Amino acid sequence: MKDKLRSFLTLIGVGNKHKPSTEPATAIPRIIETLIITDARKNGSDISEQYADESGCLTIYSFEGDERTYLSNKLPNSNDQSYGHIYNIQSETFPESSDMHKTQAAAFKWSYVNSFDAHKGTATASVSKVFKPIGTSFIFNLVTETLDEYEYKGYVKGSLNLNYQNHLHQSHLTKYTNR
Repeated sequence: MKDKLRSFLTLIGVGNKHKPSTEPATAIPRIIETLIITDARKNGSDISEQYADESGCLTIYSFEGDERTYLSNKLPNSNDQSYGHIYNIQSETFPESSDMHKTQAAAFKWSYVNSFDAHKGTATASVSKVFKPIGTSFIFNLVTETLDEYEYKGYVKGSLNLNYQNHLHQSHLTKYTNR
C-alpha cells in the first residue's frame, strides 16, 4: 500500500515521505496540485458553464505530518466544495512513444463530505494526465455511491507553456513566408 501511495504522490508531483500526524485538524493544507476544469459533465449532461463561472477546480493536497492525501472538488466563487481523503491508490505510468505522449494514470477511492449539504459518501475515481509540449492535460472520472457519474477535463495549473504555442506559430509563419 505504501508503495502505491508513494507512486501516486510521485504521479502528482510529491516525492517526500510523510510522517504520522501531530498537527491539529486546523492545520493549513499544502497544495500538491491543482487541476483547472475546462469541461465538466454530470451523467452525460454538460455542466461546464457552472464550473467556468465558478472557477471550478480539483485540488490535491496534504497536511504536514499527516500521511494521508486529500482531494477537493471546489467551486471557489461560491465557496462550495466536496472534500476528503483518498485511499486504495493504484497508479501506472506509460512512457512517451512515437504515437503517444507520456501518460500517468491513477485510480482510487475518495471518502468525501459536501460543504453545501453535509452529505458524506465514498466515490471511485480515476485520473489520467497527459504530458504534452504545450502543457499537461487531464481527464478525471468520478462515480459516487449513488452511481452519479462525473467527468472533468482540463489542464494542470502552472503547466501551460504558451511560449511553445508562440514558437509553433512563428515556425508556421516562417515556413509560409519563405516560399
